[in-house]
Parts: sequence; C-alpha cells; structure tokens
Amino acid sequence: MNEKPDSTAPAAEPTTETEPLTDAEPHEPHAIEPSAPADVAPEPVPAPRIRRTLVSTAWAALSGGALILILILVFVLENLTPGKFTFLGAHFTLPLGVAVLLAAIVGMLVMAVIGTARILQVRRAMTRPK
Repeated sequence: MNEKPDSTAPAAEPTTETEPLTDAEPHEPHAIEPSAPADVAPEPVPAPRIRRTLVSTAWAALSGGALILILILVFVLENLTPGKFTFLGAHFTLPLGVAVLLAAIVGMLVMAVIGTARILQVRRAMTRPK
C-alpha cells in the first residue's frame, strides 16, 4: 500500500547536524563571477568632456550674429519698395526693409535701456544693508 504523507502532520524538527541561521551570521555563499565571454568587447570609455571657454563662446556668438546679419541683409534687399513715413512731423521716404530694420533697432535699444535699469535696481537692492 502506498501511503500519502499527511499534510496536517507537523513538520519534522531540524536535526542538530545543521545549525539554524542567525542575523549575525548571514548565509551568503561566495559567488564567483563568471568571466565575460571572449567574443564580447568591453564597453568603450567615454572621452573626457571638453569644457567651454570664453573664446569658444565668443566664436559661437559671432557665428550666430553673422548668420542673423546675413538674414537681415537678404530681408532688406528683398523689400526695397519705397514707403512714405511721417515721424514727429518729419515726412520721408524709405525702403520698407530699411524701415522695418530701423524699427527693430529702436526696439532693441528700448529693451536695453529697460534691462539696464532693472539690473541696476537689483544691484542696488543687493548691496543695500539690511
């Protein structure tokens, strides 16, 4: 007769041949890391990052400025149709491209004046004793 083990029976107690594990003695077998297969190349080491310098930043700014100037020149040359303008009582005729360019320059100057005033205001607030 084949008897099936009783699932309700208590589990057998451990014998004294093996000692129970404690927190002080963790059971971690020393694993040996397998070596990498010969056909797998090691990961390439990234090249050291080159830091920005003042000269490289100036070069980038000048290159960008030159590109913008070329685009402005093309815009002005494509818009040579004369337009009549009146400003503070003065009447004059200018090519439309030049008029738009002058308006942009005046806008940049207004922005620079307001920005300078704000920078000076912040500096004064930072140096003011509390």
